[in-house]
Amino acid sequence: MKNKILYLLLYLFPVTSVCSQEINLAIEKAGSCVFNKQLFVFGLQEQGAATHFRLYRSSSDLKILDSLNVKIKGKSDSYLDLTYDTLHGYLNIYLQQKETKKVSIFRFNKKNELVVSVQEVEIARLNNTSLFSGETLLFKNVIYSVKTESDSSGKQFYVNKYELKSDAENFDYVFKWQFPFERKNVSSAHLFYANKHYVLLFVMVSEGPKTGQWVLKLHATTGQLVRATKLNDKNETNTYFFGNFFFDEVYKSIYLAGQKLSAPQFDPISQKTNIINAPLLILYSLELDSIGD
Repeated sequence: MKNKILYLLLYLFPVTSVCSQEINLAIEKAGSCVFNKQLFVFGLQEQGAATHFRLYRSSSDLKILDSLNVKIKGKSDSYLDLTYDTLHGYLNIYLQQKETKKVSIFRFNKKNELVVSVQEVEIARLNNTSLFSGETLLFKNVIYSVKTESDSSGKQFYVNKYELKSDAENFDYVFKWQFPFERKNVSSAHLFYANKHYVLLFVMVSEGPKTGQWVLKLHATTGQLVRATKLNDKNETNTYFFGNFFFDEVYKSIYLAGQKLSAPQFDPISQKTNIINAPLLILYSLELDSIGD
């Protein structure tokens, strides 16, 4: 059965009135995404004995602006549903045939031009994801990743920096540097901001003389620690949780906001909360200036 794709304009684009539009395309294994503030629809289409990959670009009122057609091997029903990502500023669409462990990649730039078609990439090598943990941060052609290793002495945290080799093939990376945290008592590390000069992390230390929440600034080129700022006052027992941030481009300040729990409400060692009877939700906001104060 051909896919009938219904898009709610209210969901995909800002509108001033409640309305819906519809695109009815004769494609299968279809998907869609918003990329570069435009709607893209993609899927497979059989034309006689041939099968084609189709990509449509739509305006905000769901009018087809242009399309692209690429002939591929096999029948459409031999493929899994198509998937995509927008890694490194490209629209990357992945085609995988059933019962295979290889993927083909169609990569498009922001001008809707096919940059490269990469055929039969091993799934295990796709974007070299085995290098990265679930905690990653992307900045242009660089990926930062938090890695942990556990042994009898506890858990060790690292930040690794990888740089993209080429955008004309499967995304493979070159290792650049590693920053090892102090070994004891780190319970979590969250990457939240990077630019060409530095990368920032929100780190929670669960016990010991450095118990509390910290913002670490690492040098983007060398991986060296530039500044460690503790959010807690001296002898303070509250715990600050990361919520969100804003970077001020003019003053180079970082604004942080999130939830604050008191010592009875959260035990940093056991990582257990006790907020059943808390009548209020306490939030915090703070500013770190350009040097980390």
